[in-house]
Amino acid sequence: MRRGSVGLDGAEAQYCDLSGRGLSTLQIERTLCVFEAADAIDLSNNEIESVPSTIPPTILALDLSFNLIANAQGVDRLKNLQEIHLGFNRLMDVSVLEFCPLLQHVNLSGNRLMNTRGLETLAFLENLNLSENLIEFPEALRPLSLNLHLTHLTLRGNPIAINTKNDYRVLLLDMIPSVLMLDDKKIRNAVKCKTVKVCDPQQDTTASRDQSEAADRW
Repeated sequence: MRRGSVGLDGAEAQYCDLSGRGLSTLQIERTLCVFEAADAIDLSNNEIESVPSTIPPTILALDLSFNLIANAQGVDRLKNLQEIHLGFNRLMDVSVLEFCPLLQHVNLSGNRLMNTRGLETLAFLENLNLSENLIEFPEALRPLSLNLHLTHLTLRGNPIAINTKNDYRVLLLDMIPSVLMLDDKKIRNAVKCKTVKVCDPQQDTTASRDQSEAADRW
């Protein structure tokens, strides 16, 4: 999401970079008042405990990764959001994202998620990173079968990916047929069923006899 970095003096800037400054939620809220025109904001690596209320509602891309956020409430007012990074926070529930219908890229890595509730409503979702969470069972991912445009899915570091008893890749390809890349590896072709032509001996015999009769006539 990184573009040209703009600091604290860009009132007309489209990109705001406040990452890595150790700022609290209150400090961020005060500072963001200057960036009403921003369509992309990077607030990663701070001390943010909740989604800042002064984020411009028209924003398209938001990075809140590596903070202290345990509740994603407040994201729901960002109706134009297309890309969000919430990795490495303290989230156990992200169902509020269902109110951001235009989301295409979602990074939720490094949280405490056990399911994907709310994400199944994101009709434009293409890329979803759920790595390093607590997802253990395939059924927790089944709702993602409704995300018909989901092609890139990352699950490494979850119990479901660590469990060697089941090949989660095969399970997910059957469950979520739209996925082409799993954990940054192309897997669709690897497990895609191939149609094998089965010979019918009776048909072969009939065909040979017909060919012989045709040859005799000539």
